[in-house]
Amino acid sequence: MKKTLSLILVLVMCLSLCACGSTDNPPKTNTPVVTNAPTETQTVIAENEFKLETIGYDATPAANIVNIDFKFRNTTEQDFDRVVFTVQALDANDDVIESTIMGEDNLNAGQAAWFTFQTNDSRSCKTIEELSEKIATIKVVSVQAMPNVNDAGTYYHLTFQEPILVKVAEVEPKD
Repeated sequence: MKKTLSLILVLVMCLSLCACGSTDNPPKTNTPVVTNAPTETQTVIAENEFKLETIGYDATPAANIVNIDFKFRNTTEQDFDRVVFTVQALDANDDVIESTIMGEDNLNAGQAAWFTFQTNDSRSCKTIEELSEKIATIKVVSVQAMPNVNDAGTYYHLTFQEPILVKVAEVEPKD
């Protein structure tokens, strides 16, 4: 009797879980992925709110380093303690050969800052041509931003609908 009653209860619970499930897929939107819901004083970042202004490289042949620098402007009305871009290095076949981040502290509203792309490959090259043989394309995939608020655990994460793609061979020297 106890086994039968237990089996019936298990069956009822399984059916109730199935009845609560949904097979509808939510529609895809341009809404950014937000970690922690924003409060009234916080701004959710959108794809166009960190604008890429310019790209340039600087090489230090004596140290075997080629850095590619991205200048992004914060066009929000929000000051950020920390902004980090997730970046991938792609080979000639568009396969990811390395993932890294570019970060900058204290990027205030309206301010622009340089973010440096550096990988193990860029630390072993003397020229941009040498680097372009190893890394064909740089792909900026997402941005994370931590606002200047008392709650240091609050941050926003946005995966770009259309990643920023940069051909390494086409990057000009930094002014």
